[in-house]
Amino acid sequence: MFDNNAKPVRCWKDIVADLAMATRQHNLERRADLRKELDFVLDHRNEAQRIRATSDNKLPARNKTA
Repeated sequence: MFDNNAKPVRCWKDIVADLAMATRQHNLERRADLRKELDFVLDHRNEAQRIRATSDNKLPARNKTA
């Protein structure tokens, strides 16, 4: 499903959908696995957003032609 050194394989929405199904089926082991996967995906997403927010790679200003 996921590797701690790699990008997440699935988006959080897919994991949440599977988590809802596992909850309805009372599958505790599957729910635990999905919660770990969801935590990993969200942590990775938050880290990526933090990096983008602190990055100095801003687009150059556009020249005004008028």
